[in-house]
Amino acid sequence: MHDSLGWAPERGEEMFHNYTETKAVAGHPRIKVLYWMHRARRDLVLQSSLSSMQTSGTFGLRSSVRPNPIASSIVQLIAIDGTSLQVRGLACLDGTPLIDLKPEHTTASD
Repeated sequence: MHDSLGWAPERGEEMFHNYTETKAVAGHPRIKVLYWMHRARRDLVLQSSLSSMQTSGTFGLRSSVRPNPIASSIVQLIAIDGTSLQVRGLACLDGTPLIDLKPEHTTASD
Protein backbone atom coordinates (compact mmCIF):
# COMPACT_ATOMS: atom_id res chain seq x y z
CA MET A 1 0.00 0.00 0.00
CA HIS A 2 1.00 3.57 -0.57
CA ASP A 3 0.58 6.63 1.62
CA SER A 4 -2.84 7.83 2.76
CA LEU A 5 -4.93 10.34 0.88
CA GLY A 6 -4.75 13.96 1.98
CA TRP A 7 -7.81 16.17 1.51
CA ALA A 8 -7.64 19.83 0.44
CA PRO A 9 -11.30 20.88 0.83
CA GLU A 10 -10.88 24.47 -0.34
CA ARG A 11 -9.83 23.24 -3.79
CA GLY A 12 -11.76 19.97 -3.85
CA GLU A 13 -8.51 18.18 -4.57
CA GLU A 14 -6.56 15.26 -3.14
CA MET A 15 -2.82 14.94 -2.63
CA PHE A 16 -1.04 11.58 -2.80
CA HIS A 17 2.34 11.82 -1.07
CA ASN A 18 5.33 9.47 -1.31
CA TYR A 19 4.08 7.85 -4.52
CA THR A 20 7.22 6.53 -6.17
CA GLU A 21 5.67 5.28 -9.43
CA THR A 22 4.93 8.71 -10.93
CA LYS A 23 6.30 7.63 -14.34
CA ALA A 24 3.42 5.15 -14.65
CA VAL A 25 0.78 7.91 -14.55
CA ALA A 26 2.71 10.90 -15.97
CA GLY A 27 1.19 12.14 -19.21
CA HIS A 28 -2.23 10.68 -18.48
CA PRO A 29 -4.99 13.26 -17.89
CA ARG A 30 -7.05 10.79 -15.84
CA ILE A 31 -6.01 7.99 -13.52
CA LYS A 32 -7.76 5.15 -11.71
CA VAL A 33 -7.46 5.25 -7.93
CA LEU A 34 -7.87 2.07 -5.88
CA TYR A 35 -8.34 2.71 -2.18
CA TRP A 36 -9.36 0.85 0.98
CA MET A 37 -12.59 2.08 2.58
CA HIS A 38 -11.27 1.45 6.09
CA ARG A 39 -14.41 2.70 7.84
CA ALA A 40 -16.94 0.89 5.65
CA ARG A 41 -19.17 -1.75 7.22
CA ARG A 42 -18.48 -5.25 5.99
CA ASP A 43 -20.93 -7.22 8.13
CA LEU A 44 -24.17 -6.80 6.16
CA VAL A 45 -24.76 -9.95 4.13
CA LEU A 46 -28.53 -9.38 4.07
CA GLN A 47 -30.16 -5.99 3.60
CA SER A 48 -33.62 -4.57 3.01
CA SER A 49 -34.41 -2.60 -0.12
CA LEU A 50 -35.75 0.88 0.63
CA SER A 51 -38.32 0.60 -2.15
CA SER A 52 -39.78 -2.82 -1.33
CA MET A 53 -38.54 -3.37 2.25
CA GLN A 54 -37.86 -7.01 1.30
CA THR A 55 -34.69 -8.65 2.55
CA SER A 56 -32.19 -9.68 -0.12
CA GLY A 57 -28.54 -10.53 -0.40
CA THR A 58 -26.22 -7.54 -0.53
CA PHE A 59 -25.12 -8.23 -4.13
CA GLY A 60 -28.75 -8.36 -5.31
CA LEU A 61 -29.25 -4.73 -4.29
CA ARG A 62 -27.79 -1.41 -5.38
CA SER A 63 -26.65 -0.68 -1.86
CA SER A 64 -23.46 1.25 -1.23
CA VAL A 65 -22.81 -1.01 1.78
CA ARG A 66 -20.66 -3.86 0.47
CA PRO A 67 -18.53 -6.50 2.18
CA ASN A 68 -15.60 -5.67 -0.16
CA PRO A 69 -13.94 -2.46 1.08
CA ILE A 70 -11.88 -1.86 -2.07
CA ALA A 71 -13.13 1.17 -3.99
CA SER A 72 -12.21 2.47 -7.43
CA SER A 73 -12.54 5.97 -8.89
CA ILE A 74 -11.41 7.70 -12.06
CA VAL A 75 -9.94 11.12 -11.23
CA GLN A 76 -8.34 14.01 -13.09
CA LEU A 77 -4.56 14.27 -12.66
CA ILE A 78 -3.78 17.95 -11.97
CA ALA A 79 -0.04 17.94 -11.19
CA ILE A 80 2.98 15.84 -10.28
CA ASP A 81 5.63 17.31 -7.97
CA GLY A 82 8.39 14.82 -7.19
CA THR A 83 6.64 11.94 -5.42
CA SER A 84 3.40 13.87 -4.81
CA LEU A 85 0.38 13.81 -7.10
CA GLN A 86 -2.52 16.25 -7.07
CA VAL A 87 -5.87 14.98 -8.36
CA ARG A 88 -9.45 16.23 -8.60
CA GLY A 89 -12.70 14.28 -8.43
CA LEU A 90 -12.22 11.88 -5.52
CA ALA A 91 -14.52 12.06 -2.50
CA CYS A 92 -13.26 10.00 0.42
CA LEU A 93 -12.35 10.41 4.06
CA ASP A 94 -9.08 12.02 5.11
CA GLY A 95 -6.58 9.27 5.92
CA THR A 96 -8.12 6.72 3.56
CA PRO A 97 -5.41 4.17 2.68
CA LEU A 98 -4.36 4.20 -0.96
CA ILE A 99 -3.87 0.81 -2.64
CA ASP A 100 -2.73 1.81 -6.12
CA LEU A 101 -2.87 4.36 -8.92
CA LYS A 102 -3.14 3.27 -12.55
CA PRO A 103 -3.36 5.26 -15.78
CA GLU A 104 -6.85 5.27 -17.26
CA HIS A 105 -6.89 3.29 -20.48
CA THR A 106 -9.77 4.04 -22.81
CA THR A 107 -10.95 1.96 -25.73
CA ALA A 108 -10.48 3.01 -29.35
CA SER A 109 -14.17 3.93 -29.57
CA ASP A 110 -13.89 6.51 -26.74
